[in-house]
Amino acid sequence: MTIGIILAAGRGSRLAPLTDSIPKCMVSVCDKPMLQWQMEAMRECGIKKIVVVAGYKHEHIYGNFTKIINQNWQTTNMVESLLLTEEFLNINNCPTESRFFIIQEKIDNYLHEV
Repeated sequence: MTIGIILAAGRGSRLAPLTDSIPKCMVSVCDKPMLQWQMEAMRECGIKKIVVVAGYKHEHIYGNFTKIINQNWQTTNMVESLLLTEEFLNINNCPTESRFFIIQEKIDNYLHEV
């Protein structure tokens, strides 16, 4: 089974003041949080299980996915966040960062290459 992994632990300081009260993955683009765009694209490609690694303002990140909290988000990087998903890592993962705006076609292409 392919598992979608979204790394969303960072603060998104370059998006301030939008990220003063919410994490960057919850910033709206065309009336929808960036995280929702990614999850919808993954699900349209048949990815049923999604894991989100949250950190900054993690209480604002919720939905139909498994959430892992990187308590050390201020002092670590995306590699540390990815390592927190160790129990879910396998050859069929589809990892991405929450700051990337992805579309279904790109995920589909990736899944067919793996």
